[in-house]
Amino acid sequence: MRGFLMRSRRKPGKRQTITWQQMRQQLERQQVQQKRQQQERLVQQLELEQQEQRLLLFCRKRTEQQQR
Repeated sequence: MRGFLMRSRRKPGKRQTITWQQMRQQLERQQVQQKRQQQERLVQQLELEQQEQRLLLFCRKRTEQQQR
């Protein structure tokens, strides 16, 4: 007799069946992960744009100082 917490016996090469609830949870996790990655990319893009603006401002100030 098999216990409640025992794993089901699987044949090699056969995939474990997945329930609709597990599928839905997996899809939700993927969507959350994609949203987080998208937000991270947006943050990186904003940081790069800010860095570019600071660099442009620095170069402009330096050019003005050299012209004096």
